[in-house]
Amino acid sequence: MRTKQLLFGLGLIAALAVPALAAAARGPAEIPITPLVSSPVAQKTTVPVRGSDGRYHVVYELLVTNTVSKPATLHSVRVLNAASGRGVASLSARALVETGALLGVDRSPSKSTVIGASESRVLYLSPSFASLKAVPRRLVQRFDVSGLEPVSGKTERSRYRTGAVAVSRGRVPKLRPPLEGGAWLASNACCGPTSHASAMFGIDGRLQAAERFAADWIQIGPDGRAFHGDPKVLENWVGYGAPIRAAAAGVVTSTHNGRPEQTPQEMPTTLRIPELVGNEVEVRMKGGYTAIYVHLAKGSVAVKVGDRVKPGQLLGRLGNSGGTLAPHLHFHIVKGANAVTDDGYPNTFSSFGQTGKIDSDQLLGLISGDSPLPMFLLTNPSPHRAELPLDGTLNYFP
Repeated sequence: MRTKQLLFGLGLIAALAVPALAAAARGPAEIPITPLVSSPVAQKTTVPVRGSDGRYHVVYELLVTNTVSKPATLHSVRVLNAASGRGVASLSARALVETGALLGVDRSPSKSTVIGASESRVLYLSPSFASLKAVPRRLVQRFDVSGLEPVSGKTERSRYRTGAVAVSRGRVPKLRPPLEGGAWLASNACCGPTSHASAMFGIDGRLQAAERFAADWIQIGPDGRAFHGDPKVLENWVGYGAPIRAAAAGVVTSTHNGRPEQTPQEMPTTLRIPELVGNEVEVRMKGGYTAIYVHLAKGSVAVKVGDRVKPGQLLGRLGNSGGTLAPHLHFHIVKGANAVTDDGYPNTFSSFGQTGKIDSDQLLGLISGDSPLPMFLLTNPSPHRAELPLDGTLNYFP
């Protein structure tokens, strides 16, 4: 009797499997085959931030995985308003590669949009909108993909939706700038696939992007140069030793003050992840946010754990400690208490001036000393309030 029951059960499973396979073979009109699937990278709250271009930017990442046994090609990605189906941004295959929006999970830039069998990529997206009212409550992506149809064994091209992301109307903290005067270059800043945004690591069992809104602040002199004389001498850099101020009131939760400084223009290669910050200060602020100030000068930290600080209070001085190529302040905030395992979160600055924007070639010329910035980029700053300075912009702080 027991044997008959087992045979009957196996036969029933087989009988159910045949129609299922037949249904799958009918094609995408009935059962959509999606060789590339995606899911949002961990982010508890995705919130728009008003950038210094006057637009509202929504920043998020998708983990894209090829689920079939042959390579699949991502021809394009279109971001849609999930409710209306209207497109709000689009990236061609060429744009995905050239902008660095498609990355390996190991943070390496993708050379093409072909994703190997059982491989994954990280897709960085940052659609922007003219007003907060125009930002959809929910976004979804439409992939255009050529991939294996697993039942027929044929390569087919299809378009389908994937990776829905809820967009919050949560508060974005408005902070005092952590630096004074100008001009300050926002390097590796929002909102594009910069080295900060792509600095995703497997931490605590998941991909984490704590630095997605970070910026490296480099001071530029009135002659358009970042240093004078021998660049290997720290004191020759315009910003070296500049005071770093608390961006908001809070309690100091972490400091390092004795880590060595690096030789400018020589990126250290032997540091462990905890050592990359060099000398730093972390301040827990109202609302559950933590501000992180990184690469401070050795011995310059002016506060200790447990201190209550006021906005504008001296925390330390700009240096070149940790994983850094040139003296600068790395600044960002997270939503939570841990600078590594909590989500990178946007902020705005209450007031600043802005003169212009440079590209990556101009940045390289600036750091190498080969070419100063033209004077027209350093004059006549326009006023900005409650905005986040975007990547490559030159800014003046009160």
